[in-house]
Amino acid sequence: MNRAAASLLILARRDLQAARLLFASDPGNAAFHAQQAAEKLVKAVLAEEGIREGTRHHQIAPLAQLLPARHAWRDELDAFDRLSAAATWMRYPGPDGVLPEILDTGALGADIAEIETLLPRIEAWLQARP
Repeated sequence: MNRAAASLLILARRDLQAARLLFASDPGNAAFHAQQAAEKLVKAVLAEEGIREGTRHHQIAPLAQLLPARHAWRDELDAFDRLSAAATWMRYPGPDGVLPEILDTGALGADIAEIETLLPRIEAWLQARP
């Protein structure tokens, strides 16, 4: 595993831990950290594949779609695009100045659990690569 991928995995694990800790008390910030964990997983796979993303943004689907169409992780990572809006929308008032509604914590809990399952699988894949 290359250094960038390893570093991104460490950061993904930290964001996932923050998401778990904040889930009950602050679901908006938990969603942000879940999104960040998923984004860093995509970027770890891209880094390992030698694919440069070019820009720093938080949209997961465009990042995942930089992987070849039949890549082992592309579809699974692309599905986390549902979290992309959490990178910004829960962190700022809307154009009308109103804070966003608290999101569906059931779906967020499922997303966090899915990332918790995916992270060690991607880590094992990265470690198994030459």
